[in-house]
Amino acid sequence: MSVYFGLLFFAIFCYFLCGKLKVKNKKIVFCFLSILSLGFVSAIRNEIGVDFHNYKTAYENLILFNNVGDFEPGFVFIESFCAKYFGGFRGIIVITSFLIQGLTLYYFYRESPDSCMSICIYIMLGYYYSSLNQIRLYCAISIFLIAILFLKKKKFLQYVFCILIAALFHYTVLCMIPLYYFLSADTILRARNFLFAFLCVISLIFLIDKILEWGIIVFPKYKYYLNTFFNKGYEIQSLHRVIFIILPFLLLNLSRKENETISFYFNVALYALIVSFFQLRFQLFERFALYLSLPAACVGWPMLVAGFQNAKTRMLLRILIYFFLIVYHFYLIYRGWMGVFPYISIFNKV
Repeated sequence: MSVYFGLLFFAIFCYFLCGKLKVKNKKIVFCFLSILSLGFVSAIRNEIGVDFHNYKTAYENLILFNNVGDFEPGFVFIESFCAKYFGGFRGIIVITSFLIQGLTLYYFYRESPDSCMSICIYIMLGYYYSSLNQIRLYCAISIFLIAILFLKKKKFLQYVFCILIAALFHYTVLCMIPLYYFLSADTILRARNFLFAFLCVISLIFLIDKILEWGIIVFPKYKYYLNTFFNKGYEIQSLHRVIFIILPFLLLNLSRKENETISFYFNVALYALIVSFFQLRFQLFERFALYLSLPAACVGWPMLVAGFQNAKTRMLLRILIYFFLIVYHFYLIYRGWMGVFPYISIFNKV
């Protein structure tokens, strides 16, 4: 557990250190140091996380029986490459660690007005911990974050291309293609689209069994989950994180002028909430919401704070956000989130 706190303190230390450096681009130096720290801690983890053994078993099946399982081709390629040239299973962990953290922090570098806050949110809201488990999903999410850069610029072909690359790691990202239509429209049309999407979701919740049936036809590998606890759905309290993410947008937007970029991330957060409703019936829908809730929180919140001109107001908001993050982080520790507490590295005896 001290390792994770160390990551937070190291990020804050590097942030202030880079502020003192006489370099041209202090932000990129800070993000590079953060990639190294987050990537290194992820790369040397061992025997932690609820999915670690599943990936290890899948790798052994590939090596011993030439069985690629149900994994997507991009991840199978990394498995095969590491088996032949780069350290076996540990190589997979190293490559995916720096791929996920590298692309995620590059996205923070490009979009966030406060990269340090973005990293703290990323860790303390639990996204970093999830990335230590859901490896393929977070490979796809990190690539999708790059797609968001093209979505904001309304570059459809580049947006779809990034999603197709991400789909090589997790097919669920394909469902993000229609998001271009909903988020690239002007404000009035976007509001109309949101209302339409909300009504569709309310209607589709009652047809969830039929949707799952169609989904299994398209992605037959997910049929396995129908006979597991994932098919039971989450309780209503499972929406708490995405609701917490939306609240600052609702509260702070009332006291400031319209900002197109902040409105974009507010809409991203709203669609994350809409998608989250499906997880009340089928737990795997939480994975779809992660594509949206991560950027809404990690970039949307710093943008909200930066949008206020008064320095005292910005400081007060930072204090409130960090206080909430500290409380929520201890909540994750108490829950033993994703099986990553306590942290175990390759240097520890298991």
